[in-house]
Amino acid sequence: MKGQLYEGGIRVPGIIRWPGKIAPGKTITQPAFHADVMPTLCALTGADAGSPLGTDLSPVLLGKKSALHDRKPLVWAGGGYGGQVAVRFDSKKVIRRNLFPGKKPDNWEVYDIVKDPAEKNNIAAENRDLINRAIAILDREYQPAPGFQALRYKAPEQVAE
Repeated sequence: MKGQLYEGGIRVPGIIRWPGKIAPGKTITQPAFHADVMPTLCALTGADAGSPLGTDLSPVLLGKKSALHDRKPLVWAGGGYGGQVAVRFDSKKVIRRNLFPGKKPDNWEVYDIVKDPAEKNNIAAENRDLINRAIAILDREYQPAPGFQALRYKAPEQVAE
């Protein structure tokens, strides 16, 4: 299940050791993902990161900030599980699955993953604004890779009967 975009698939602890730079035994709760590695390493080494997709986490790692409250939303898009997308805004995550052509797309789901890390309580009905923000971000940032099917994240939702 590690290819899915629910927390069981993407939540992984990171362990960083840098004697004299990062305090030992410190727990950091700053959300991060794979795209943050390159800009963080570039910042730590003084290299030019260019225009990375991720966020430089070095202020949190080095204890200069407790969290990055203005970080970019975390965005995932992939072909596993019939095609899926997810966008995380602070404590909330918006997700949609079964997005390949020929599949019946699932409806949007929204979870407060701080209060509900098991993602049992879908709060999409009261968070349509987050869904609209996620769609706008995907419109800006998602492009299908050459040779792969496009994910239909804008497909109409299914109406409950």
